[in-house]
Amino acid sequence: MSLAKAVISGTVYRAPEKRFTSNNVPITAFALNISDNEESLVRVVAKGNFAETVETTVHKADRVIVEGR
Repeated sequence: MSLAKAVISGTVYRAPEKRFTSNNVPITAFALNISDNEESLVRVVAKGNFAETVETTVHKADRVIVEGR
């Protein structure tokens, strides 16, 4: 299996929502709008300690750059 690295930028469309897995690992997810229309939404998910950071620092309408796979 091969994974590709991606770097995208956009505006936070939906505020981050924090949840926990059955093993009590935090997961924070939000929607990122990469264009001017709602058809260009990308779901972003952060796990672990980074999920805690995302929840406290990222807000709706913020401009962010996301790097991941």
